[in-house]
Amino acid sequence: MGSTYTLTSSTPSDDGAQFSVTATNAFGSVTSSVATLTVVSQRLVVASSAGVLMWNNPQNLSVARAADVVLPVTGARAVTMSGSQLFVLGTSGVTVFTDVLAATPTTAPAFVVPPSALTPTPAEQPRRLTPVSAGAGAVGLFVWGQAGAWYLPAPLSASTVSIAAFQHPWNQLPSFHHARSDGTPGGGRLFMGQISGAGLLAWNDPTLATGTPAHSFATPGANVWALTSSRTRLAGGGSFGGVGSLTPGIGLWNNLIMFSAPRAPDVMLASATATFSSSDFVADLASDGFSLAAAVQNPGANRLLVWSNVEAATATTTPNYSGTVSSQPRRVVVAGARTYVLTSTTIEVFSQPIAGSLLLNVVTLGGSTVSFSDLAVTF
Repeated sequence: MGSTYTLTSSTPSDDGAQFSVTATNAFGSVTSSVATLTVVSQRLVVASSAGVLMWNNPQNLSVARAADVVLPVTGARAVTMSGSQLFVLGTSGVTVFTDVLAATPTTAPAFVVPPSALTPTPAEQPRRLTPVSAGAGAVGLFVWGQAGAWYLPAPLSASTVSIAAFQHPWNQLPSFHHARSDGTPGGGRLFMGQISGAGLLAWNDPTLATGTPAHSFATPGANVWALTSSRTRLAGGGSFGGVGSLTPGIGLWNNLIMFSAPRAPDVMLASATATFSSSDFVADLASDGFSLAAAVQNPGANRLLVWSNVEAATATTTPNYSGTVSSQPRRVVVAGARTYVLTSTTIEVFSQPIAGSLLLNVVTLGGSTVSFSDLAVTF
């Protein structure tokens, strides 16, 4: 007669635990093979030349290791997530997986939105994705790059056709960010940073961003290269001060959902503390609602800057952490107690304390044989 044993519910800390069973009777005993438990509560997802790479539970990473899952998406160059859905921009269009935590190397996508869905056809390949809340269980999606931005309205399917949002002639990739408000479908604001000296544009309804924006916020002459938002503030990395006197830095605008009049940033972060030099380029920004992480490119000082409480930061607030990144950072993501920095060949994972001046570099993943282009982390 067999016996049944019930174990306690698994937690992320149980990931990798090993179990075996020993059966004993009057004739002796035998022990089973070892079974390893995998508990997936979070995934780091990276678009790369080798496909979509996934690391399970990156908050627990302490040694370099190969990806736990590889999804064979050809030409993957951008990834983003909303809820349990994973969106991958690649050669075949936008590939959609419905459950990112359950995905395995053999998991087929739910559907693919083909490149022909983007009308008119982009002059250059799009390079980024931005999801927009669009109702319960549904997500609209902006596909964008140097040629412009196209909105794929919800509900997404293989037959979805885009609404051409706008096209622009600039030679650099603009920043693009959706700041949610109260959860209203399509609510919040859509922001686009201008690198042509026009500063910052905003639309009140992201799903209607098909022409002239509702508001223009930044001062003339400003260039905004990267965007993110905390609970109440919009953060823009770029150069500010007007034509002929631009200074690299990060501008903070208060009440990002409420204000409408054009104006300069309410706070130029750390502008009074010599945090930024004339050679700096703020490549990307990320926030978890309270902290702010900045990936800064510099020919001699590529680095990660982190402010623990950007909600209360002023011009004299220095970063709680400033540390070296191995090469030019492209993207940064804040998730839980970790900050993830993407370069062309590495993912550098930092452990972030709630307060203090140090972040611990936990692990560097990747290698010269694989080129990385984008990353996202499940929340």
